[in-house]
Parts: sequence; structure tokens; C-alpha cells
Amino acid sequence: MFIVSIHNVNFLIIKIEFKIMGKTVVISVRIPEELERELKKYGINEVEVIRRALINEVKKAKAKELEGRINEVADILKKIPFEDVVKGIREDRESR
Repeated sequence: MFIVSIHNVNFLIIKIEFKIMGKTVVISVRIPEELERELKKYGINEVEVIRRALINEVKKAKAKELEGRINEVADILKKIPFEDVVKGIREDRESR
């Protein structure tokens, strides 16, 4: 960690390692010094908070992608007549 001053505002630079499948990547985050003091005051582990936030953002992005794919499939399924679906289910049950 180190401190940088930009336009008279001091930022704390935090390096985080994020491990996935044995590989790590280092990222840096700049935060105001006041925020760093508050994190220490309240005993907040900034590395863990940032790691969880990144994981949650990836989960949200994956969910959004999946929702788009589901909507594509739903549009295709809407084109299949209901009677054909019922017929297919009956044939499947009878073949068991």
C-alpha cells in the first residue's frame, strides 16, 4: 500500500491478489485517505470487501447473460404450438 496525491486529494493505493484456478492477478485501487482511516477505524478488511464485490459483479453479469439466453430460447419455444408440446410429452411417457 502507498499514498498518492492528485489535485490535493490523497489516495491510498491497495494491491489485491485474486486467485482463480491457481493463477493470480494483481489489481490496484485508489481510495481517499479519509476512507482508509474509516476502514481502519471500523476494522473493515478492504481487500475482502473488494474481492467479494468483484465476485458479485461477475455473478450479476453471468446472470444477465443467462437471462438473455433464456429469453432467446423462450422466443423460439413460443413458436411451437402447444398441442405439439402436449403430444411430445404424451409420446415420451408412453414410450417408457
